[in-house]
Amino acid sequence: MINIDINGIWEKYTLNEKIFLLEKSLKNISNNTVTFSFTNLEKIDSSGIILLIQYITKLEKNHCAIEIINISKKHKKMLDFYSLNYEKHSYSKEKKKNIFHNIT
Repeated sequence: MINIDINGIWEKYTLNEKIFLLEKSLKNISNNTVTFSFTNLEKIDSSGIILLIQYITKLEKNHCAIEIINISKKHKKMLDFYSLNYEKHSYSKEKKKNIFHNIT
């Protein structure tokens, strides 16, 4: 089991540090349980939520079970809202088709 403490401020201008810590903590993780604890979270914006969703999605693809604990109702609503939108639009890079590809 891996515990990740979502603490402090998770906003656009503080995310580089958070990305470094997440990469370090979650590198090559698969078939494990990852717990995200929001106990000491001060503030999070949409950029921070989307960053977490990206890592959660990546971990789920690596067959990890995700647990989210001590999250406020406000932050849970944000996470749920952006998760739905993230899944619908799949922000992973998609290869765009060239309209001239099939013309010979």
